[in-house]
Amino acid sequence: MPIQPDQSEQKSPAKLSNGAPCGENSRSHPRSLFSGLRSRKVPGDLSPFRDPSRDPLPVLFGIGWPLLVAGQLADALSTLAALGAGGIEANPLMQPLVQAPLLFLAVKAGFALLVVGTSWWLRPRLPAHSRAMVLVCTVISWPPTVSNLLLLLA
Repeated sequence: MPIQPDQSEQKSPAKLSNGAPCGENSRSHPRSLFSGLRSRKVPGDLSPFRDPSRDPLPVLFGIGWPLLVAGQLADALSTLAALGAGGIEANPLMQPLVQAPLLFLAVKAGFALLVVGTSWWLRPRLPAHSRAMVLVCTVISWPPTVSNLLLLLA
């Protein structure tokens, strides 16, 4: 009579990191589509950005969002001031929008709200990505403002 292993000796099937059993196509597993978006602690992962409580730059969220909104507002106001002084809009995508100042301000405010809202949503999931998005959008909003102010002062 063959010996049957008892329940404690039976091994559970090995699983891939996305939860799919080994041997199965990982793309067919329902969790695999969004498995990369999860912010989970990986053993041996020393990145402090996976755990928001260990985030080395929490101050960025305190000043990053206001700097982004201020940069968008300063860009919009300095652009409208430059246009009033006889300047032209250099960005071809914004040229039709500056003809209607309220629409122009609404688009600038909408962009700022979109970035702030998306980064707020991403913050607990992917804090490093959220921080990078705010940083990049803040950095690209200030050079046009400085350029406009230099042209106005010249």
